[in-house]
Amino acid sequence: MTHYERGPIMAERRRVICIVGSGKRQGNTWTVASSIFSPDVPVIHLKDYKIAPYDGDHSVQDDYIPLMKGLLNYDVWVLATPLYWYSVSANLHIFLERFYDLVTSEKELGRQLKGKHVLVLVTFGSQAPQAAFQMRLQSVCEYMKMHYHGCFAFSSKGKLEEEIIQKKELVWEKIKSILEK
Repeated sequence: MTHYERGPIMAERRRVICIVGSGKRQGNTWTVASSIFSPDVPVIHLKDYKIAPYDGDHSVQDDYIPLMKGLLNYDVWVLATPLYWYSVSANLHIFLERFYDLVTSEKELGRQLKGKHVLVLVTFGSQAPQAAFQMRLQSVCEYMKMHYHGCFAFSSKGKLEEEIIQKKELVWEKIKSILEK
């Protein structure tokens, strides 16, 4: 699995991975994710994988299934996305849409998502995420029998670095509470 791993991974954080779904490689979402998690936790970018949209006939040959097999090694998935049109980015949308493969043609793989934990980091410009943003993610997690733990929102207007500093500890407290269950 390709990822941006910088430095040693601490034992208690080995169970956590951050999946960035931004359209930009070095944008605000990447800045938030890497500032909170690097070097202790792998931070991967979906742009580094060839992931095609769901096609209905399960004929897609891409990186999705191998990526999912690698992600099963982690208990906590932190999904990082910019807020685009009141929803997740296109890259993250396709990643989540492909869960459909995991309940149809790759059922055994899909069953292994049961009990995984999902936390979301979202960056936004003019308007913070609305309830529908979280409702969609929560519904996907419920359907897949994953545990949704909410989201942390970061405004790209103003002082993003200060907001990261303020929320970094809160994010880690949340992850610690998840891992202690």
